[in-house]
Amino acid sequence: MVSNQVKPVEPCPVLKTSRTLKSRLLLELDMAVELISAILFGFWGILVATVMSFIPRRFRYKDVTGQVILITGAGSGIGKLMAKKFALKHGAIVVAWDINQLGNDDTVTSIQTAGGKCYGYTVDVSSRDAIYKAAEKVKKDVGKVDILINNAGIVFGKRLLETPDENIIKTFEVNALSNFWVK
Repeated sequence: MVSNQVKPVEPCPVLKTSRTLKSRLLLELDMAVELISAILFGFWGILVATVMSFIPRRFRYKDVTGQVILITGAGSGIGKLMAKKFALKHGAIVVAWDINQLGNDDTVTSIQTAGGKCYGYTVDVSSRDAIYKAAEKVKKDVGKVDILINNAGIVFGKRLLETPDENIIKTFEVNALSNFWVK
């Protein structure tokens, strides 16, 4: 009786070895390319740092002296610190916007007392109409705004599913949408 079944042919041991050798070579070549890339990237970083160390600091930063900078959320926190630094250390004219009138007035007073130029406006940045009205008033009182720093933001400190809908809407109005209304 003759069997019609065909026995599978085993690959030649030489071919098996050459495939594994080829895959090993490709793996080692890939590692070598990554190592060379990392070394070149490191040298590039050292070169840039060396060149930058010879350039005086005053040439590396934008000069904002006399420019009008509008900062939203300037009544407290980082906005207040930025307003003071721009007005007092860099000689900029600061326009402070905040919904908190007391905090905003404190920022304006402290800058003006120290000799800086600052104008304060109580603005609810979640209201498009309030933003448009305040922007027109700023144009009339101070002039064209050169730099805008959208710093205003609110956080309710709850998990998303535990936060009431009104608070979620308010968060989006202040943190996201207001960036499009302030022109």
